Amino acid sequence: MLSLLAAAVLFVACANVAGLLASRAPMRAREIALRLAIGAGPGRVTRQLMTESVLIAAIGGVLGLGVGYAGVLLFRQFRIPTDLPISVAFELDQRALAVSLMVTLVSAVLFGFVFVYRDFQRRIDEGPGFRTDHLLEMWFTPGVLQYSQAQTQEFFEQVVEQARNMPGAASATLTSFVPMDGGNGTGLVQIAPEAFQLPAGTKSVVLFSATVDDQFFDTLKLPILKGRPFRATDAADAPRVAIVNEQVAARYWPGQDPVGKRFHLNEARGPVVEVVGLTTTTKYSFLLEGPTEFIYFPLRQRPQQSLALIIASKGDPAMMAGPIREMVRHLDANQPISNLRPLEETYRMRSVTILNVLAALIAAMGTMGLLLAIVGLYGLVSYAASRRTKEIGIRIAIGAEPFDVLRMVLSQGATLAVVGLVVGLLASVGVNRALGALFPREDGHFDTTAVALVAMVVMSVTLLATYLPARRASRVNPIEALRCE
Repeated sequence: MLSLLAAAVLFVACANVAGLLASRAPMRAREIALRLAIGAGPGRVTRQLMTESVLIAAIGGVLGLGVGYAGVLLFRQFRIPTDLPISVAFELDQRALAVSLMVTLVSAVLFGFVFVYRDFQRRIDEGPGFRTDHLLEMWFTPGVLQYSQAQTQEFFEQVVEQARNMPGAASATLTSFVPMDGGNGTGLVQIAPEAFQLPAGTKSVVLFSATVDDQFFDTLKLPILKGRPFRATDAADAPRVAIVNEQVAARYWPGQDPVGKRFHLNEARGPVVEVVGLTTTTKYSFLLEGPTEFIYFPLRQRPQQSLALIIASKGDPAMMAGPIREMVRHLDANQPISNLRPLEETYRMRSVTILNVLAALIAAMGTMGLLLAIVGLYGLVSYAASRRTKEIGIRIAIGAEPFDVLRMVLSQGATLAVVGLVVGLLASVGVNRALGALFPREDGHFDTTAVALVAMVVMSVTLLATYLPARRASRVNPIEALRCE
């Protein structure tokens, strides 16, 4: 009964503390983002968070031991109001502390592993936010052949026009940036949004950007949520325009329609650009990246010396590689083509494969940790049960049934497992926060399914490790037990 009450109290404490820590985590997202923005590396942020977590865990552990010791002293003052020669000895059980520590370490490691593993799998399932199938990419840099600006633009116009008219091609686009290609072609742009109060001493903000033609969003199936895509009329002599993603809109025009808003290039006195469209926030370099502010500019207003051609094919994109080479050879036999490959291959190579390898390593490490936990728990519980052989023999001698002994040892093991789970959960929150600094999450939610899964595994392992020595203890011969020690 006392064990069940202790377990209930611990579960309540676990729920309260988990809720507090989960609600506190989003509050630090801004602080972490600021530290990263001013130059702190992920490693430094991780060390800070890990140091904080270790200090919190150490302080909590010391306070917990202090409260436990004070409780022992308090209960020692308790006297049973009876004339019977009955006394109850209260003391800190070092074996119980050892088992709880083992469960704590295992729980913290498993919680952290499961959180990260599930997060990796979720990101793989969600994908990058744009289509990667049936796309063929290739890069051209006419400048290496001493092309003039006019010759470069003429070459790009010819190559994209002929690509769109090729048999098997659904559409084609020119872009200075290919998503998930390791940031290749990503540009930086300084802007000063109108009606937005920049921090004191700051004249502009730096955002990622790309220059694309009017078929880019249709080819990659990137939806235009509001406004319009680029048009052929967005020429060099037309008013400057841009399309922003949801992250830019939420940052600089929260709660407002970004279409029609304006910003200045470079600083407040720079050229004015009007936002004509809003698109979704996708992954731009890696699946583990956090939400990124991104701006698209029309190619006709920002000519480039190096561009990628992306062709959407009706069938296997790799089958178009030969015809593409032949078409480029007819335009200019000396024009080199680089990185000619399906976009799906790039995406898999740079993101999905890496995440799958990381997930496999995490699963392997978690399994190894679980096996070590089984061995360690079994050894600790077996030793603890063997040290109580005489006590168990006395209980059996005065009438205790083997089932009662089995239940007693199992309930004590379960109580220790609950203690370890609570402390392990607290430690895992620190680990989870540290990993979140390296692999930002968009939602920041606390994965209750992972918590329940790990709790079930740890409880099952603990009860299994406890059952065998408990079963052996319940079958002890009372006479041999009384002769023990």
